[in-house]
Amino acid sequence: MKTTKPDLLELQEMYLDLNHARQPRKDRVLKAIEKLKNRIPEHLAQRVEDYHSKGRVAVVPLVHGSCGGCFLTLPGGVVNSLAAQDGLYICENCGCFVYPQKQQESSPAEVAFNI
Repeated sequence: MKTTKPDLLELQEMYLDLNHARQPRKDRVLKAIEKLKNRIPEHLAQRVEDYHSKGRVAVVPLVHGSCGGCFLTLPGGVVNSLAAQDGLYICENCGCFVYPQKQQESSPAEVAFNI
């Protein structure tokens, strides 16, 4: 899933942007979302869309060994594997896509709430 991580993050950011866009810009964002969804496997894009429709984020960072969505502590092997592969893991508790966060990145929650 390594190749789709940036696309999933971008799709999530577009959905967050859509919440605050006014009509002329909203149309452009919707077109960009549709274009981006063509690059992502349908079931993954659908999961991001479903989470957005419920007011949740689907792609969350690994935070101190825990899922950034539900804060469940992940097994050490999963954490090590994520760090080594720079990939995605689907949290068994909340279903979010979990990715290893680089030191300088902001989490989706920080972006969504301007923390």
